[in-house]
Amino acid sequence: MNSMPPRARPSHGVSLIEVLLVVGLLALALSLFSGMLGGGLDGMRLRNASKELAAQLRYTRSAAIHTGEPQVLALDVDAAHWRSGQRQGDLPGKPTLDVLTAAQEQVQDGEARFRFFPDGSSTGGSITLSKGKASWRIDVLWLTGAIRVGPVEAS
Repeated sequence: MNSMPPRARPSHGVSLIEVLLVVGLLALALSLFSGMLGGGLDGMRLRNASKELAAQLRYTRSAAIHTGEPQVLALDVDAAHWRSGQRQGDLPGKPTLDVLTAAQEQVQDGEARFRFFPDGSSTGGSITLSKGKASWRIDVLWLTGAIRVGPVEAS
């Protein structure tokens, strides 16, 4: 009886060329994937700013329903700053804003307002946030006051 273990096959390992090829393919896949996210890092920041602003609009709508009094979110378009009642803040990354709202809610240059009523309805409108090649849009539906957020598809 032979107590010697069977011989292992010699390992050949990987060459430097193979490692560089795999790293290059991974870098290419990552850059393509980040581009699909809506402009890479700018797209991610813009998405976060859009979601933050949409959350503030939803909060303002909820406050109108809860208090039974109309509530307003004012948006300083040039400074990318919002305020609603006692709450206020700046949009991260200072995106470029393009706002469409009711004429009676544009009381001064550079400021747009979204008014929500106790029944949940609103004055309606839209906000497009842009930074670099990325753009996100927030729609405020006038009849229901619902808020929709999504990327703007490149044309």
